[in-house]
Amino acid sequence: MRQCCRVLGLLATVVSASALAEPMWVRYGSTASQAYAFELGRQCVAITPAHGVPSLNDPAQPTVWLTDRLGQVHVAKVVATDRKRDLALLLIRPPAPDVRVSCGGFPAFNLTRLEEFQPDLTSAPATWFDLIASPAGGLDRFDVALLPGSVRVQSHEFTVTAKPRPDSDEPAARNGGVVSGWNRKHEAPEGRFGRLPVSGNSGAMLWVGWRDSGYFTDQRYDGHQLKYSLEKWGLAHIAGMLLRVGNGRAEVVDARAISDFVGQAVRPVDWSQLRIDAPGAVVSDRRRDRQTGVHFSIGNGVLEELSYEFDLGDDDAMFTAVEVLYDRSAITPSALAPIPDLPIDNSRSTEVLVSVSQYRPAASPAWRESRCSSYNWAPAPEAAAQLLAHRCTLTQPFMARGVRVTLRGVPGRWRLLRLVAER
Repeated sequence: MRQCCRVLGLLATVVSASALAEPMWVRYGSTASQAYAFELGRQCVAITPAHGVPSLNDPAQPTVWLTDRLGQVHVAKVVATDRKRDLALLLIRPPAPDVRVSCGGFPAFNLTRLEEFQPDLTSAPATWFDLIASPAGGLDRFDVALLPGSVRVQSHEFTVTAKPRPDSDEPAARNGGVVSGWNRKHEAPEGRFGRLPVSGNSGAMLWVGWRDSGYFTDQRYDGHQLKYSLEKWGLAHIAGMLLRVGNGRAEVVDARAISDFVGQAVRPVDWSQLRIDAPGAVVSDRRRDRQTGVHFSIGNGVLEELSYEFDLGDDDAMFTAVEVLYDRSAITPSALAPIPDLPIDNSRSTEVLVSVSQYRPAASPAWRESRCSSYNWAPAPEAAAQLLAHRCTLTQPFMARGVRVTLRGVPGRWRLLRLVAER
């Protein structure tokens, strides 16, 4: 009987350690803030503002405690910081040597291209901060309104204000009509409107969703089903993270800055060594994962993928190939993977993935994958640099106005990306 109970206790520990894809309450010393945990390279990490955690170089770094929505306490250490953008990456330590902490994915949304997503919104999008209510856990929510024209591209920040009341319009289904079963009382539980988070809530994630379902927020807050209804059904996306509150406004850093920070922390890229050669084209997007455009996610893609989106303009171009160079020379491991807990997976092969569109990138989501006619790699003429060359010639040329290329391998080893197109 004791053996049975011991096994059950261990199973309970495993379950609790695998349910962290949620906001987290953070404390170190007398400082409190918020974080969001997600899985990266089979480790559980969390993103939080740098001002809410100790310095990375502090030899006597105080313990950082995290509390999830169930009140379970976890210990974390700071593994990377960007004080300029006020971002920090935490590594959550397993509760026991034989327990692997796994905390699921991290959905995200690029707010700066919200206009592309607008046709899919059947009514005004809902926008809210999602956070842990107290050190004992529990979920809290602050409905807010986007402040038009507040996006600051250079700093990747934007502003939201408190939302005084629910929207007057009821949700409409994509096929027309009002969603059946909509219950207005669930749209406005007490305390959601007319307030902003406080400064101690910095690190709370801002979500953007829409009303295709009467349950797009209810199941997360009504106490009946706190599983990932938002992520499962794709009804909401993370837009950014709260940095500071003041003068009736909340300042948010967008998800792009978070993705770039995490990517550079775990797989640094020296952008000066990666040459982009695309005559007549403009780089309209660059990501640390494959999903460019409106949607992207912060997850294992930052470990192994760089993606570029090119706008070829309205002058039709016959796109035929992509040429790349990959550096296979000996590079100090810490230069490619500076966080020892997130080492490089040497089993991952290099790949070039290409998608094309008849439309310019901002005009349509109509993309199609295009295959390479061969996947051969050969030493480049610059053999002294130990470069491998690959020409991905499309199986069929394409008259394109948009091109997306994903380079899959070790991000810091890519040296050239060249588009081959005729006008």
